Amino acid sequence: MHKPSILIVDDEKAARYGMKKILQKDTHTVYEAKDGTDAIQIIKTHHPSLVFLDINMPQLDGMKTMEKS
Repeated sequence: MHKPSILIVDDEKAARYGMKKILQKDTHTVYEAKDGTDAIQIIKTHHPSLVFLDINMPQLDGMKTMEKS
């Protein structure tokens, strides 16, 4: 059976850390990205089942990240 994977995209490290700690308890594979550019690479490479995406980020915000991925 395929293990669900989750991508957490947030420019705040503490926010990513907190979500990751909770989600890993349920044995999900959890990826992290600090910005939209990293997120697009992870999406193309790993095809996560679910993405938690911060809308307000410097450089490439959440809305532009969705458009490009």
